[in-house]
Amino acid sequence: MEELLKRTKEVLEQGRALKQIIPASSYLELKAAWQDHLHKRPLPRLSPAVEAVVKYAVEHSFNVTNSHLAWPGIKPEAVKPSSHYDPQVVPGAEFRPLMFASKPTSPILRVQKEVFRRVLTRTKGVFVYPAMGFDGDCVPAEAKFVDISPDGPPMPPFHVAAKVEYVQKKAEETTPNEIDAAKKKLGDFKNTVLVLKGIQSILSQRDLASFIERVSPTHVMAMETPASGFPGRTIGFPVITPELEQTLRNTGFVEKTGDYFSANERKLLEEIHALARDHFAWGSGHFPAVRVKIYEKRIKA
Repeated sequence: MEELLKRTKEVLEQGRALKQIIPASSYLELKAAWQDHLHKRPLPRLSPAVEAVVKYAVEHSFNVTNSHLAWPGIKPEAVKPSSHYDPQVVPGAEFRPLMFASKPTSPILRVQKEVFRRVLTRTKGVFVYPAMGFDGDCVPAEAKFVDISPDGPPMPPFHVAAKVEYVQKKAEETTPNEIDAAKKKLGDFKNTVLVLKGIQSILSQRDLASFIERVSPTHVMAMETPASGFPGRTIGFPVITPELEQTLRNTGFVEKTGDYFSANERKLLEEIHALARDHFAWGSGHFPAVRVKIYEKRIKA
């Protein structure tokens, strides 16, 4: 895993370097070149900076889109719809030529997949993952998941890599029996890993504590996205807050991240998180997460 993390860090550092050399005045040329690429049209002669960005995006499964701006310190309601298309509309908007794409080949999502694989290897458990959504494309095929969501399975062309059982309800409305029944369809597991990747920003801490009790996990996998600086809603963002950590302690869990990832792996994961947060633009919908903390249920004496 460490070699993958090192390679991913190098890729993101290349992206950061490209961000630093391409000026906002190249926006229209870059936008037109990316549309030509998407429509499989021959690319015209491009300026060196634009050519480098397009090549990087294609090679490493990123996007170059209209929504490539960051909005530091600007409230969502203050941004007009046209702001997505004109980097000059909002004063202080930061030019970000590269945008994260929800593709399994994305280097960030490859890291996320390996994070899940490491936790699976250590726990050999079943994952309970509320609002799993498109992450079904970016998890180990050998893992098994219970997805709790009122929407049920995502629509095609979504392809689930792993085995998933769906509980078509809101997390706060599910019962222990419904969760247990879904788990039993997947097999007999000693351990249950609850994945908190967004649901912790939807439920109140009180409702989250109640949900944890109903899932009755042996492990909790809390995740945080590097996505930032866009004018969308933050409901459902994967975050690890002091309030979340206090709720986990109150429900009988103790952090054990160091038992799952080496010190150097944790350092690299943090560096990848920081690099992605620093220079990629983000659209709403699917947010990767490589910052992770693992908690285990405290064994009573």
